[in-house]
Amino acid sequence: MDEIFHRSVKLPARYYSVLFWFIRFFVACAGGALAVGYNIENLIAAAQIGASGPVIIKSLARVREH
Repeated sequence: MDEIFHRSVKLPARYYSVLFWFIRFFVACAGGALAVGYNIENLIAAAQIGASGPVIIKSLARVREH
């Protein structure tokens, strides 16, 4: 069990980038804003909308490309 906690595996370089964490924070906030924007009163539905935020943002970006 001890070898699980003491691995020498390095994290990918992107996890050390401030820009990566800024974008992740923005995507999390956008997911929350989508849930609030839909004015959903059901907690489960709001969590689903918030969790699908990255997919919704990605699809919006794809529509803008065309």
